[in-house]
Amino acid sequence: MTTILSAANAACSIYGLEITSENQLSALQQLKDAGLEPVTLVNGDPTIAVAMSTKKVNMEPWRYQRLPQDTEQEQQCDDSNSSESFIVSIPPSRSAVLDLVAKIMPSTPIPGITEECFLSETDVHDLVSKYIPDDTVTSDDLSSWMSKDGSWGTTIRKQTNKKRKRGRMLNVVKKVYRDFTWDDLSNIQEYRLLVKSSVGTKYTVGYVRKSNTKEPDTTKKKLVNLQIYKMKTKLLCEDVFVSYNTSANDPISGRDATTPPYTFDDCSGNTQDLINKITKSARPIRLVIIDYAGLSTNPDDIKLFISLNKSIREVVVDIGHKVEVYSRHDLLKNINILNKFRCRKGCVKRSQ
Repeated sequence: MTTILSAANAACSIYGLEITSENQLSALQQLKDAGLEPVTLVNGDPTIAVAMSTKKVNMEPWRYQRLPQDTEQEQQCDDSNSSESFIVSIPPSRSAVLDLVAKIMPSTPIPGITEECFLSETDVHDLVSKYIPDDTVTSDDLSSWMSKDGSWGTTIRKQTNKKRKRGRMLNVVKKVYRDFTWDDLSNIQEYRLLVKSSVGTKYTVGYVRKSNTKEPDTTKKKLVNLQIYKMKTKLLCEDVFVSYNTSANDPISGRDATTPPYTFDDCSGNTQDLINKITKSARPIRLVIIDYAGLSTNPDDIKLFISLNKSIREVVVDIGHKVEVYSRHDLLKNINILNKFRCRKGCVKRSQ
């Protein structure tokens, strides 16, 4: 059991005040007026509080632990539950829904687990709807998404119960094995716990790339700032580097060689600064990107970049409802994984 300071008692300790109700309220107000709040360090002594700016705490939740607002008594909790709470909300995006469909209806049969059957478009929608939030997707949209994805083949017309229906022959996981839920799709919580537990031994760094699109410059810069914020708050990156107005096919090592310093919010530099940081880092690197095209769509260049930068131990790809993590070995030896970077089917809104 570990004692967790309340915010009020921590505020008193920061100002060296006796713990009374009056002093608690006064100390908290003084911190608030100064734009500060009492916190402890995630990997530090949980009984020692420091005053930190609220903006800094929001931008580096992997470093600072907010304290409960209980002014009456210290709280007790298990060490395993002392991490900052983070509610994972899985967006009902097309990729998230199709990920769920793949769990219920894998594209290839699994002996003893799946059974082949013909399902109409309505049957598929009724089956999938049991596992997703209400009104997430219509039957027509789901059928269209599955057709465009291509993993489940095209629809056919078949006579069932004396009626011709449009549908697909599908490999459906038997009901006894369908014990997963919509929330099981996300591994963001597990990822965040991993980052926090390894902060002393692994350097988590984000890389944001913005293409040279036709959007106004102010819009593009706002989108980059949103991606940086996402890298810091959701993906717990210690530093974030940016490549602005570059193509997904541009060689990574040559990006930003002649560009002036960027002025994005909480940006640690450009691609060349990232490479310099990787080279000098005493800790192994966990490189985080948003969508596969956020790094590159050239598998050969990715392999070259990873091979030259030996400190990179893993690459984390945020695809919205979950992250996919690849080891250095995966990226150097597994052609199937590298090919995931080869192209994208459409424009991905990495700032969301």
